[in-house]
Amino acid sequence: MLKAYNQIQDLDEETLASDEEFLSDAYMFLQEREGVKGVLAPEEVYDRFMEHMRFHDTNEVTTIRDLEYAQNASLEGKQNFARLIDAYDKVDTDMSWKMVGDYAEGIARAPSTILGLVSGGTGKAAGIAATQVAKLGVRQLLKRAATSAIGRAAAVEGTIGAGQGALGEATRVTTGAQEEFTGARTVVSGVGNALGAGLLTGAVQGAGKLLPKTKLNREARQSTADELLYKSELAETARAKKASESSKNTLKNANPDKVKKLREKINAIDPNMTAIGRRLKKEKGPGETMEAALGSEVTENIMAAAIRVIDLLDVKEGQPITEAVAIALRNGDLSLGGDLSKVSAIMDEHNITLDQFAYIYAAELSEAGRKLQQSGQIKTVFSAVQPRSMMSPEELQVDNLLRDMDELNQAGVSGVSRQDAKAFVDGQDKSRVKAAVDNLYKNAQDLDRMGISFMTAQPATTMRNNEGGAFRTVIDATTRVMDNAVDKVGNAVSSSMPKTGELLLKTTPEQQKVFVQKKVIEEYGVDEGLRIIEQAADNPAILKSLFEKYGRSQQATKSIFSGAGDTSKYLFNQAEARMIRQLFKKNFPNEAEVLFREQADLVANTGKESPMAWAGRKINILNTASDNFFKQGILAASIKRRLADAGIDLNDVIVNGRFGNIPDNIRTAAIKDAYEFTYQSGFRGKGLGSKAARFGIELQQKVPFIVSAFMPFPRFIANQLKFQHDHMPFIGMVIPTLTRGKEGFREALPKQMTGVAMLGTALAWRAKQGENAEWFEIKKSEDYYINGKAIYGPMAPFMVVADIMYRMYNDKAKIPENYIKYYSKALAEATIGSTFRTGAGLQLMDSLLNDDILSGEKNVLKIVGNVLGRYTIPGGVAKDLYSQFDPQSRLIPATNTGEEEPWFDYIYKVATRNLPDLPLASWSNNTISNRDYDEPAVSPFQTGPLKSINPIEKQLFGFTTLRKNKLQKEMSRLGMMYNDLYRRPGDDRIDFYTRQELSRGGASSYNLEKNLTILIDSPDYKKAGPAMQKEKLTDLANIIKQSATKVAKARLDKEARRQGKPYSRTTLSAWNELSKNEQAVANELYQEQFGTDEEIGDDMDKTIQDVDGNDINVLVWGVSVGRNR
Repeated sequence: MLKAYNQIQDLDEETLASDEEFLSDAYMFLQEREGVKGVLAPEEVYDRFMEHMRFHDTNEVTTIRDLEYAQNASLEGKQNFARLIDAYDKVDTDMSWKMVGDYAEGIARAPSTILGLVSGGTGKAAGIAATQVAKLGVRQLLKRAATSAIGRAAAVEGTIGAGQGALGEATRVTTGAQEEFTGARTVVSGVGNALGAGLLTGAVQGAGKLLPKTKLNREARQSTADELLYKSELAETARAKKASESSKNTLKNANPDKVKKLREKINAIDPNMTAIGRRLKKEKGPGETMEAALGSEVTENIMAAAIRVIDLLDVKEGQPITEAVAIALRNGDLSLGGDLSKVSAIMDEHNITLDQFAYIYAAELSEAGRKLQQSGQIKTVFSAVQPRSMMSPEELQVDNLLRDMDELNQAGVSGVSRQDAKAFVDGQDKSRVKAAVDNLYKNAQDLDRMGISFMTAQPATTMRNNEGGAFRTVIDATTRVMDNAVDKVGNAVSSSMPKTGELLLKTTPEQQKVFVQKKVIEEYGVDEGLRIIEQAADNPAILKSLFEKYGRSQQATKSIFSGAGDTSKYLFNQAEARMIRQLFKKNFPNEAEVLFREQADLVANTGKESPMAWAGRKINILNTASDNFFKQGILAASIKRRLADAGIDLNDVIVNGRFGNIPDNIRTAAIKDAYEFTYQSGFRGKGLGSKAARFGIELQQKVPFIVSAFMPFPRFIANQLKFQHDHMPFIGMVIPTLTRGKEGFREALPKQMTGVAMLGTALAWRAKQGENAEWFEIKKSEDYYINGKAIYGPMAPFMVVADIMYRMYNDKAKIPENYIKYYSKALAEATIGSTFRTGAGLQLMDSLLNDDILSGEKNVLKIVGNVLGRYTIPGGVAKDLYSQFDPQSRLIPATNTGEEEPWFDYIYKVATRNLPDLPLASWSNNTISNRDYDEPAVSPFQTGPLKSINPIEKQLFGFTTLRKNKLQKEMSRLGMMYNDLYRRPGDDRIDFYTRQELSRGGASSYNLEKNLTILIDSPDYKKAGPAMQKEKLTDLANIIKQSATKVAKARLDKEARRQGKPYSRTTLSAWNELSKNEQAVANELYQEQFGTDEEIGDDMDKTIQDVDGNDINVLVWGVSVGRNR
């Protein structure tokens, strides 16, 4: 195996670059591994090979692909690579800029580089030292990796390096360059990476202390964030101290009986009342008073504010405060200096929010509810048919309180609505049977949610979400620029063309509110201005009075790029983003709890966390971290941007300790932005689309397993459809303009402009992939393509439209003949396929469009298997890792072979397809299984079984790679679909055997790829036009398929005879292919001639005698009769 150059111990560049045998081996390797073509000079061959091997040492992707190359190479290829590896390990190369550049490029292009950077240091930059440092034997220096950041970097890089070393060692074993797997290279690479990471991270941290505090300095960014947070806490502490002193003085001077009654009211709040609205929900331990749960200081502040409100509104003895505030509202006392404005000022003075003050309303409702419950009338007050004239005094009191609370909620004076208050009666008087049923139902919901959360547990899903988030960041910035541009044009033309200016300028109520807020801040300053704005929050009357005071004026011009970089800033500046999240959580704990806990599709909104919900949350930790990472950045960016639009500087708000006073409209809009960015919006609108989305989301939650079997993520799909609609040119403009006039037009315009840019980008990108690619494929190299369905996300419909446009105006690429069928499937996959892909919905859609309908029983069994398969999806990580080292396990298992098998076995096969395919028979001496690997899937258009290509790359990048042969590329160019060249037989087993014959390699004359490739390369074919080329391919494919089908049927007949069966699958298939009338005639003749009431289908295992006295199977007889009629 070894050659002369392998016998030389001290190899160098001069020796190898002049050695003909080495150059021949290296060039052969570069041709097969990298697709190098043409003549290369000896120095170029040497440099290209050394560059590749340096990537092999530092870039895990190259190492993975080298392993797969070695596994699939011929014996000659393996020996060749082994010789080259042996030479590379011996070569003594002096340090050069070329070497440094190769290592640097390999590191920069490695996916683990990003992970290393996040770990606290330069991360994968340490890979430069991975091999060289280990050779120097300086393992003892690992002790220097003492600091936490250095330790994190070392841990991450040590793990990555060990994995990369294992891959490298596996490659050497596969090629024969190393006899067995010893783990030495694994340890060396792991230690080297950990050492390099620790040393370089320490160096970077040390240098960072010497650098000026710029925004590029991570420590400086963290210091700035800490300083802002410290100033905010100082200001909040000062306000809290002042409020506490004011509250103590108020309570000290108040009537003791009044204070006592208020305290009793608050502590007597029914525990069920804590379910009134998310904003009021608090944890309350067994036997714990509400005062203990809220904290004595907050309770005192609430009581002091209540006493002052009682005095202000002259609340009578026995009159609920809720009613008094509602009366003030009805009296129209909404002006800036009116009673409600004074109520707001009182709450601000005592440092409590509207929602905290709402505990007074809750206490009053709780007290009334207890009285009503004692009279046994608790549920009648909520009846829609119960007239007030028929209510008892107790019922009227509760109903009045509910109406008052709802009225205050609608006016923005309280966060509790009548609907929220209905939670008060939830759980009352439940029987044991109902409680047991409810518990069973809840467990089913939790089990369903756990399965759904398991579906997104793989790193591959996290990577796709990260890629989607990066894409949305670009869209967000572009839309902001477009919005600013429209504003600028509107301002510029407003004087010369008033109507056009009015159309382009923002005049919605929301924008009017922002305009007024800006004027209030200009006049009163940030501190006082925010207090005034808080009074006007969600209160049209106050807003109207303020708007009348300040009048309408031309909007101030701003830079076209204003706010465009905010999202990127907070995604990269994690220190400030975390600080803002911390402030948000402190000031708005309930909103923060909902926003930053597990994804909305996966977690129940109420109640304690069950073990199943806990398991789903824990296993989905990567995706949750990614989700919260983007939410955190978007929330911070949106708050900053919206405050800036209102003339408020976010830093001023933080420094003044006024983060909790951020206007409701800005806070709510920022939360909405975070949900929309991560496709988790709740759709609270009144439009048909919102109602349909809510219906789907609620149905999926209420009916476990049924809806989720077809559509596991209805919330995501509804959000994605909305995004696609809003940005699709022209389509997204129609409904807003028709329903909301110029306001809708103005709101839709920036997104439409961004959509035009997206479509243009999609068209240019589609053209770059060439005529041999499908709409979703990304060209990687000559024969390899990335399946982009999973990573295009909301961009997918634009790629479908781009594909149509590309094929319409390209002479080489053709529109599919059955374009309606082709593009219907494409659009379905592009819009809803991202969520259907992991459910049964896409399976049924594929079956319908490909005329590939399984039997009704098999359909049901496959759906059941898919649902159970959710719980094995996390095992896909182990499968991808293991199959990278075991080529046989890399084969894609066939789930529909047509084999007769028990229903349980079929479900098990479908449900466990995500788990590693292991050689259990060999490992257990045939005690566990009688087969080492599952039956591999085959395609009629590809020689050999189907297999995954570099499966571990899916986990690293979130996408899979496809290899397309000449036939498949030609089919894509001509727009030919699967069914154009292969229409499956009616019987599953015949279909599977036929595909096996069509894909059989070697000397098989039925190999479809080989025969059609010969046709494609023929001169006559190349001279023909596209229509004639399609015809030639179809005609030859049909001839070959017919021959292969005969062979498949012969195999089945032979199997039936060997097994002693009275008939074969071929005969059964022939019977099923008869028309209903032909079968009916055969049944009538059977009953008439043989004197039976049974039909052929009932007696198919029996033997009869034909007219000549020969024994014949009933089914065989029936087929013969049916065909001859």
